[in-house]
Amino acid sequence: MRIDITNVYGTILKTYELTTEKGNVTCDINKQTFEKGFYLYRIYCNNKRIGNGKFIVE
Repeated sequence: MRIDITNVYGTILKTYELTTEKGNVTCDINKQTFEKGFYLYRIYCNNKRIGNGKFIVE
């Protein structure tokens, strides 16, 4: 699994590779590493998008 963080233009800023442990997946994203702004994320499993969302850093 992986999570891609992009800006509003679709440019990938950061990719997190995730591993599972006993069927559970966790990912801590430190928003302090991003400048103030609006960001999108996409979650992939076996190269298929399974989720997406957005967050704001103030």
